[in-house]
Amino acid sequence: MNRKWQLLKYLTFDFLSAITAWILFFMYRLSVQQHISGTTSFPEIIRLINWDLLLIPAYWLFLYYLTGYYRDVFRKSRLSEFGQTMAISFIGTLILFFAFQISHRTFIYESSTLGPYLRLFTLHFTLTYLPRVVITTLTTHRVHRGEIGFNTLLIGSSVKANEIFTEIINQKRGSGNKFIGFISMNHNSHNTLADQLPHCGDLENIRHIIDEKKVEE
Repeated sequence: MNRKWQLLKYLTFDFLSAITAWILFFMYRLSVQQHISGTTSFPEIIRLINWDLLLIPAYWLFLYYLTGYYRDVFRKSRLSEFGQTMAISFIGTLILFFAFQISHRTFIYESSTLGPYLRLFTLHFTLTYLPRVVITTLTTHRVHRGEIGFNTLLIGSSVKANEIFTEIINQKRGSGNKFIGFISMNHNSHNTLADQLPHCGDLENIRHIIDEKKVEE
């Protein structure tokens, strides 16, 4: 599966989620403060927030990038993703509120800033996490079915190495390891794995082998 396509899916849904959360938050705040009438059209609301439609999503994508969220798009845990998304949403929303306070964007405030903060945080976290968990779940299932794999190099050629190899390939739920070969120890290429995996070389050449074979594990 193409990594760029997988990354694009995360980027697209994160971008759309950030826009949607901000529009909904903005509409709610303006309606509460009666800055717009009940008959104001949606295009008019979009005109009012103008540059926010680009700046707010760009801000969130940059924040996700800085925290390494897009680094490995095929190996994500739904549990860790929940915690990571919540933490970034919490910090990111806090930064936004400080930025708006400095720029005097008063529409976000009530008698207390806690209410608006919690609403924006909840909106952003929910709309961001739901598409993410769907993408991650579908990807995880594909890894377990062997449709997505990670180039794996087995170090060693002993009986124990053979046992590890056999155990991994016989798992009911695939781990995603796509074995591309093994490297032997002490220049010994005659071993228990020779009939099952290509012999890629010796331990002293491991750096070159990893680069050449694009080894991930």
